[in-house]
Amino acid sequence: MWVGNLNLKTLFPRLFSLSLNQGQKVEEVGVWVDLEWRWTLTWRRNKFEWESILESELDNHISRVNFRKDEDDTQVWRSDESSCFSVKSAYECLAKHERSPQK
Repeated sequence: MWVGNLNLKTLFPRLFSLSLNQGQKVEEVGVWVDLEWRWTLTWRRNKFEWESILESELDNHISRVNFRKDEDDTQVWRSDESSCFSVKSAYECLAKHERSPQK
């Protein structure tokens, strides 16, 4: 999840099934042209018209992210204020979501 609260596979399952970019990092599916980020998404076949509409929705969704050329592509642990993963923060995250015992 790098944009919004759901991953793109969940939001756009049809496009995910057509994508040749599955499992790649953001930095691997685009290029910098001067100071502008341009996506280079690739598909295993030509899209139907209704799938092209989905692609436009995907473009709108991911265009909300403001990339900076001078910053590295990194992962952030959102369950800790420092954004750093630790066993303690993972345990606390799991403890928050623990279900009550079944009777």
